[in-house]
Amino acid sequence: MVNVKEGKGSIKSFLNITSIVAIFFSLFHLINVALKPFDVLQLRAIHLYFAVILGVLIYVHPKIFRISIILLATLTYGYVIYFGTELIYHLGFTSSFEIVFGVIAISILIYISWIKIAWVLPVIALVALGYTTFIGGLIPGLAGHGGYSITRTISLLYMSNEGVFGVPIGVSSRIVSIFVIFAAFIKLSGAGEAILHISMALAGGVRGGPGKIAVISSAFFGSMSGSAVANVAGTGSITIPLMKKTGFRSEFAAAVEAVASTGGQLMPPVMGAAAFIMSEVLGIPYLSIVVAAIVPSLLYYYAVFLMVDFEAAKTGLSGQPRSSLPDLWHTLLKEGHLLFSLVVLVYLLVGPKYSPGYAAFYSILVQIIMSFVKPVYGMNINKILEALETAGKMLIEVALACAVAGIVVGVLGMTGLGLKLSSLLIKLSGGSLFILLILTMLSAIILGMGLPTVAVYVVVAALIGPALIDFGLPPLAAHLFIFYYGILAVITPPVALASYAAAGIAGCSPNKAGWYAVKLGLAGFLLPYIFIYSPELLLKGDIVLIVIAIISALAGITLLACGISSYPIKSKVCQSFLILASVLMIIPGVMSDLAGIVLGSLAFYMPSLLAKFKLKNR
Repeated sequence: MVNVKEGKGSIKSFLNITSIVAIFFSLFHLINVALKPFDVLQLRAIHLYFAVILGVLIYVHPKIFRISIILLATLTYGYVIYFGTELIYHLGFTSSFEIVFGVIAISILIYISWIKIAWVLPVIALVALGYTTFIGGLIPGLAGHGGYSITRTISLLYMSNEGVFGVPIGVSSRIVSIFVIFAAFIKLSGAGEAILHISMALAGGVRGGPGKIAVISSAFFGSMSGSAVANVAGTGSITIPLMKKTGFRSEFAAAVEAVASTGGQLMPPVMGAAAFIMSEVLGIPYLSIVVAAIVPSLLYYYAVFLMVDFEAAKTGLSGQPRSSLPDLWHTLLKEGHLLFSLVVLVYLLVGPKYSPGYAAFYSILVQIIMSFVKPVYGMNINKILEALETAGKMLIEVALACAVAGIVVGVLGMTGLGLKLSSLLIKLSGGSLFILLILTMLSAIILGMGLPTVAVYVVVAALIGPALIDFGLPPLAAHLFIFYYGILAVITPPVALASYAAAGIAGCSPNKAGWYAVKLGLAGFLLPYIFIYSPELLLKGDIVLIVIAIISALAGITLLACGISSYPIKSKVCQSFLILASVLMIIPGVMSDLAGIVLGSLAFYMPSLLAKFKLKNR
């Protein structure tokens, strides 16, 4: 955004074409939610067109190359926008120039995605295209197919809602876009700072207060932003220096912020873009996903909270002086109105059961109105335009990732490879669900090292999701399992994007921060296995069994935190006992719980027994 003179009540001049396009990108989605003037294919094509144009304006050089791509994108995406769903009705009569248009449109998409996102997803898409048109027809047996011509492949991927303009980009255009705009308004209205101030008032004065501030604020803000790295940059710029100032090691401070920011995508009510796609893919209400995610997300943050507390206790870190912290009630009276839109969002989703898109749209309006309750926070035209611009730029990566992932999903559907892979994976696992879950976890983590969560979820859900469901897992549990590891990849070395971003703020080694983050987030890596084998944690089943499962998981996570942090017990043997006891508590079943209780108790009492034994034998 260019710098211009700005007086009281004046409108900032947006002379930068990139800013103008970003603002119109966001406005387009607000208008669409309110009026719905476009058919399905038109909406998806306009959404992707804006993302491509913005990507070209920001990331492509030199200027003549940029202009050429914009003209070609306008021609090829404009064709789909103009005809819309009509194109689907003449897929069998595709003309040569339509195939040329499709090749150009897909090539531009892959090129911009390569620049903006990374090479991994575009390469997967290119391999999928090669498999469809060149390689698959030559492969014998289960892995091959009858062969598809370039004409048929491109027409299905470019002119229908089964490829580039498939379900992922559909969810991005209808729902994700509105929540991204909502997150931008939350940030620019001062609500993000309000969350931080309330967190400081709640936890700043207790043991390890700054670390706990990071956990609480990142949980709330991360749910809104849907991006771990963005959350690290937003809240971490305040919480990490604060943690270091009060005595936390740099690596630990970076890890706390990275793990807390990453968990924001697991935390209702928003949970990031992939959760909305999950709702569409599974054909279940978004609220069902939110309900299922409540207990696992709270357990995740309970584990991080414990680790911060134990680290503070070990190193003797107290909280900040109460005199330096905001008063809770004063903060709520002063800034609490800025969070009213979050209450409205939850009410609209749970009460009248509005669609997520409508709920977010009305919450944006409420956010703007509530900002004027106190003039100092009022969102004037400059702030509104800045929020729209910010949201437009944030949408680039999500839209591109969804469109390229749509190519992969489209190819799997066309060739039947998805169903074949399901059979192959079940054979590879030797009929063992546990081995299949490990393969799924590794696939999601490896892909997640170079891809946004939404792309990881879409690709892995398409490739391995059917195998998990064929094994007998409930579809929601299977997809949440994939969702979790796609998220946790951003704190998993060697390419731990959230940990790297936090390490940059903390001024420490990214590798050390990454491994500390794995240590802090270890409970998060175990939780998906827990709810697979104990579905009661997803609030499914008898209420008594649900309560027992939650208590058992809480006890297991507490023992795990004690064992990993070596607090309050420093004996290596006892720590090993605690970790083993935590695993036993986490495993469903009365006998395993009893064994965990016995082993955990033994670990706690062993140091005092050994001390008495040594004293007696002196």
